[in-house]
Order: sequence, then structure tokens, then C-alpha cells
Amino acid sequence: MSKTRTTKLPKNAYIHIDKIHVKGPCRHKPIGKVYFGHDEDFGYVAAGSRLTKKQLKRGADSAFVKSKKLEDDGYAYELEIHCCPPKVLQKHNVFGHSSLVDYVYAVFDHVVKAFGLYVDAHDRELWRAGHFWLTEVHLTGNFGCLSRDVVPIINAIDENNPAGKQRSLTTCITLGFTGKRRSKFQMATLYYKPDELKTEWKRQGPFQKRLIEATKDSIRGEIKFYSMGLKALKLQYGANWIGADVATLFFDALAKYKIKYAIQPLLTAEALAVLSTAERNVYELWLHGKSVADQFRSRSSVHKYIKAVKEKTGFDMNGDRRPDPLPVINLATVFSPENVLPIPDWLFATEHYFSPKQLDLPRREFKGGISNAPLDPNAGQHGEGISA
Repeated sequence: MSKTRTTKLPKNAYIHIDKIHVKGPCRHKPIGKVYFGHDEDFGYVAAGSRLTKKQLKRGADSAFVKSKKLEDDGYAYELEIHCCPPKVLQKHNVFGHSSLVDYVYAVFDHVVKAFGLYVDAHDRELWRAGHFWLTEVHLTGNFGCLSRDVVPIINAIDENNPAGKQRSLTTCITLGFTGKRRSKFQMATLYYKPDELKTEWKRQGPFQKRLIEATKDSIRGEIKFYSMGLKALKLQYGANWIGADVATLFFDALAKYKIKYAIQPLLTAEALAVLSTAERNVYELWLHGKSVADQFRSRSSVHKYIKAVKEKTGFDMNGDRRPDPLPVINLATVFSPENVLPIPDWLFATEHYFSPKQLDLPRREFKGGISNAPLDPNAGQHGEGISA
């Protein structure tokens, strides 16, 4: 993936990794219940293991782990993990980090230690080099917004997107459905994080109350990349995330949805004056309820007029919600890089902001090859492992 620009965020503010489905090399004794498949030549052979739920840290969220690529020697050669790295490492995902490769390494390291597995040094080197594959990655960030404005914003986004959405709560909406199914590429969810936290934390301690308070005046945006979306971006391979601008990925994906233009002001007389008579007529008809698509048979004409009005005035006729005379909320400002909430200073001094870089190992370029070194049955027991 070629990086065309860099998105600048406020100091200590991150668009962070929130959830991953990852599989990578790991020669290990199979985890969990092994299942078998039937081969015409060899009969029933070990095929893999069932997903096993494992808590990696006391009081933290669990990871779901599966052994794959079982061979005749009784070992599995691949490990698959489904988890939310911030939740399994620091007990919450309100804030997090943007380095996917560091997160994956930390998660693999915690999983093998939790199961007491010995891991060959070469496998660790492969993880550190980004030699793993991804089928799902979520990116998320918190945006400053008065709590009273959250529902009006979500209502406006709902009105502007008549289809391809799901809304089970007044404070949450997900975009990107195709019919009754989710997209295989990506989806976007906007929601009020404190409501989710209060549901998860029935009994809140002082630290949890401070986190809820820190997000009281905010709205959360989450982009969920799935297998086809990662493939299109050439980001299904972990090493391609090294040096990737996570914030740019997030905002480029967010721009594909009708969010920024869900709340718009009426065009002023001065703005209307720069439009041609035909463009002004299209705008007036749209304003009175007739979509641009209903005004023309040709898709090229629809695109032409929407583009012309947008380029001349900044007004988008692509959505369904009509403008407000004097809107009090500017979504272009709300969902902007400059408005991403920084991490509170007090959080840095606690165990609840775990940097995956704390597992500080040198990253070396992976040039191919799989280690055939024999396993030392006495090394790395009791979750110790070894360093690359």
C-alpha cells in the first residue's frame, strides 16, 4: 500500500487498533479439543482444534485461540487468535495504540505464556517481522462532542442513510450492510462509548468511573475492515502494516460514508449565485424531496450535477437528509483529525495503558524460510518462553 499522506492528530491522541482476527506461524502442542477430518488415503487425520477461550490477564477480556495446520508429528504449525488487544492487555479499549505489529506480537506472546507453550525463537522472529495474516482489523477513535449532541448526530446520520444500516440503540448506528448481510469489505459504527462501558461494568471502581468520565463528552467512531477490504488495501499481510498510517486509513475509510454531510446548512443566496441555472434547478428539486437519481435516467448526469454543486459550494446532494436553516453542529469539525481525544495524562501512570512496545525486541526483516530447529522440551515451561 502506498502512503499518500500523513494525518496529524493532537499530541497523545491515537486512532487505535481495537479488534483483530490473526493467524501466524507457531509450532506448538495443539490447544483445546482436536477434531479430525477424513482423508481418502490416510483415513482420519488431525485437522485442527476448536476455538478455546482463554483469559490472558486477571480481570481482563479473553482471547479465542485455535490451533491449525496439524501435522503427523503431533504438532500444530499455525496459531489463530480472535481478540481485542487493548482489552486483553490493559482491561479496557477506551484508549489504545496504533501499532498493529506490536499488538500482534504482544498478543501472541501472552497467549503462548498463558498456555505454557514453548515457542521456537524463529517463530517469535517471524511475528516481530509481521509474518502473519489478518482477516479482520478494527480501527477506532474518540471524538470530542457534547453528550447532548450524540443522539441528534446519530439521528441525522440515520436519516441520511435510508438503507444499508443497523440501529438497535438510540446511541449507536452501524453502516455498511448489503441487504441483510454485512459487507465483506468494511463497515462503520458510530456510538456513545459511556453507554457501552456502563453495560460492561456493572460495578464500577474509581478507575472505571474516571474512564467513563473521560469519554462523557465524546462520540466514538469505529471502522471494521474485513477480509476483502484488507485484501483490497494490501493489508492482509502483517508486515504491510509496518509504517502504515493508521489514522489516514481510518479517515479515508470514514469518508466513504454519508457522515460528514449528514448535517448541512441551506445554501445562501451568495452560494446559489455561483451555480448554473441547471445546477440551481437540480438543487431546488432535491431540496423539495426529489433525489438527483430520480431527476435523471443517466448515472453520468446524476454524478455530474452532484459533483458540480459539491465542488462549487461544498454541499452534498448524495444523501437523503435535507439541510437545516442554521445547524448548530458541524460534523466536518466533529469527525476531524484535530478533534480526536488525547489520552488523559493520569492514564499513562497506570497499569491500564499497556504499550505493546514494552515487549521491546529488535525487529528484523523476514527473508523467508521456516525454522526446522528441534523443540527443546525443557525450555520455556511455565509460560516463560524465550526471546528472539
